[in-house]
Amino acid sequence: MRGAVSQAYRAVAGGWVGSALEYYDFFIYATAASLVFPQVLFPSGNPTTAIVASLATYGVGYVARPVGAFVLGHWGDTHGRKQVLVGCMILMGISTMAVGLLPTYEQAGVLAPAMLVALRLIQGFAVAGEISGSSSLILEHAPFGHRGLYSSFTLQGVQAGQILAAAVFLPLARYMPRDAFMAWGWRLPFLLSVFAVAAGYVVRRRVAETPVFAEQQARGTMARAPIVQAFTNSGEDMLRLMCMAFLIAAQARGLRVQARSDMLFEQIPIYLDYFGFPTTTPEHLRHLAANGSFSCLLRIRLGRVRS
Repeated sequence: MRGAVSQAYRAVAGGWVGSALEYYDFFIYATAASLVFPQVLFPSGNPTTAIVASLATYGVGYVARPVGAFVLGHWGDTHGRKQVLVGCMILMGISTMAVGLLPTYEQAGVLAPAMLVALRLIQGFAVAGEISGSSSLILEHAPFGHRGLYSSFTLQGVQAGQILAAAVFLPLARYMPRDAFMAWGWRLPFLLSVFAVAAGYVVRRRVAETPVFAEQQARGTMARAPIVQAFTNSGEDMLRLMCMAFLIAAQARGLRVQARSDMLFEQIPIYLDYFGFPTTTPEHLRHLAANGSFSCLLRIRLGRVRS
């Protein structure tokens, strides 16, 4: 029992640290896309075109996310969460460090933005497996009654990564001489990813694979196509829960649905009771929406974890 609790704590720590470090990589790119890339990796003749093109490369990362989610999700379901999370971290770290080594537009011409787009696609692919994989690993280790709380640390790590990225990048931009910053200073936050990868690897290698996965692997009952099985067995539930999660996310982001939010949070417990979730309250749902834990309900319903 003590060993299981210890592994649950390690899974939480690994999820928080891993998410923070991976999203540190993701967010320093966003900062550089607005401050640096238009001037060093794109033609400087038309500043407006350069900044639009630079910000477009940031959006490219989101194009690769659905592909990464399917591929890495399948990998995690069939080969283990730990393996895919370590792989995601290494892939993210290498691609981020490579951004810090890119030649400028003056040195390589159009090859510079082309390489930037390619690396951004790799970043988007890798980060797609982080939130779902990390949350699933924590969820499958967490004791019953604490799964939502434990899994919320993954999203908290995302916010910590954003704060860390700003804390590293913005002081350099503010206090370094402009010429030095534009020449080499902007590369430092990207090159520092080597330490992030090393730290994350040390933490995550200490987390054991989940007992549920190990049990299924030992019995030889692993599904060959988990995504097909999920849609076949629980497609209707998935659709309803995704719609519910979307509405809660819209309310949490303030997208002008405040007038209907009270009715929304009053009605959702009815659906949760219908699907067999533990009884909850509108106030509890608001808390889940605020800290990103609502998606854990979907994982509890559809995942391998038995409640």
